[in-house]
Amino acid sequence: MHLLDFITMIVNLLCTYLLAKLNILGWPVGVIGLILSSILFSQAGLYSDAILQILLIAFFLYGFYNWYKHGYKSTFEIKRLSFKGYFLTIASVAFGSIILHYIYKYYGINVIWLDTIASIFSIVTVYLSAKEYIDNWVCWIFIDVTYLSLYVYKEIYFAAITTAIYLIIAIRGYNYWKAQEKSHKSSI
Repeated sequence: MHLLDFITMIVNLLCTYLLAKLNILGWPVGVIGLILSSILFSQAGLYSDAILQILLIAFFLYGFYNWYKHGYKSTFEIKRLSFKGYFLTIASVAFGSIILHYIYKYYGINVIWLDTIASIFSIVTVYLSAKEYIDNWVCWIFIDVTYLSLYVYKEIYFAAITTAIYLIIAIRGYNYWKAQEKSHKSSI
């Protein structure tokens, strides 16, 4: 296994674990992971994925700022999306996916629709994480299942294993946030 690939995997798994545990340090660790991922994808010739990682840095910085501004643990209020919120999330993913697909097509980048949708869904879901919506974990579960299927189909087994670990962390993150939400409601 390539050293950069291994270090990137460890940093990204640590980021996901910290965020699942409501630890604000997950955001800066995530920025490091995104930088490493961008370098890794560039070296592999996956330039669109490398650019996506750079774009996600802005969302991770926003997540850190938002959690820090709200005192992240002492006043952390887990929220749930309304019907309108779900509609806007789905509409954003659909609109963004169509735009990204045509940008890829314009530049001659051959990409699977499902990959495009999962990429845009990831960006929207990082925003939901930053805004403290428990629904972000349901979205991550869907995204992880999607990427897991794609990686197995493409026979990228190391990425599939990493994504399977992300899936487990996402399920545990959802359960942890749900317990915190219930604990917060019972203490009021």
